[in-house]
Amino acid sequence: MKKFKLFTDATKEEAWLNEWMRLGYEVTRKNMFQVYSFTRTADTNRAIRIDCQSFSSKKAFEHYKQFHEELGWHYIDGSQWQHLHYWRSPASREDELFSDHDSEKLYLQRLTQYYSLYTTFFFVLAIIFVDDMSNFFNIQSAFLTPGLWNKEGSAFISAFLFELPFALVRFFSPWFMIVAGFFFLRTYMNYTKHLKKHRS
Repeated sequence: MKKFKLFTDATKEEAWLNEWMRLGYEVTRKNMFQVYSFTRTADTNRAIRIDCQSFSSKKAFEHYKQFHEELGWHYIDGSQWQHLHYWRSPASREDELFSDHDSEKLYLQRLTQYYSLYTTFFFVLAIIFVDDMSNFFNIQSAFLTPGLWNKEGSAFISAFLFELPFALVRFFSPWFMIVAGFFFLRTYMNYTKHLKKHRS
């Protein structure tokens, strides 16, 4: 089974994956297009956990995996180059990756930095896409065919329909970047609040 789902919050993503686990579907992979692959499982008592880690070398990444696998955790998905890593808990054992206050605080710090990075990334992309603020609200400016609006009849229709998908991408891309940026900003602020509570 495959499911497409967009998340801007690892905690909500984790909860969603565990809902499917309780229904008898275990996530086995997540690709770059946010499509999750699930397989049927009878072992519904395990938990899915998401960790946030970055690695400077393959050796550090392999050590990270080995450490948790020796404790019985199963590595589901991720790579040395990704920040989010997906784990399945051991059978009849502790189902939390972070067993103490300090390790959970470090996890929240990493998530806060991760979402701060994505917030900045999307807002910068929005600025790059919009080189003229007047184009931000004028969809006609997204059509680049010379003399398009002076054409008539079938010549206009064929030229308009040909460029329409490209124009829609040009026009809505900055809007998408801004909306995504605000979603990540909201998540970043939520994790900042959680982090402050852990420090107090």
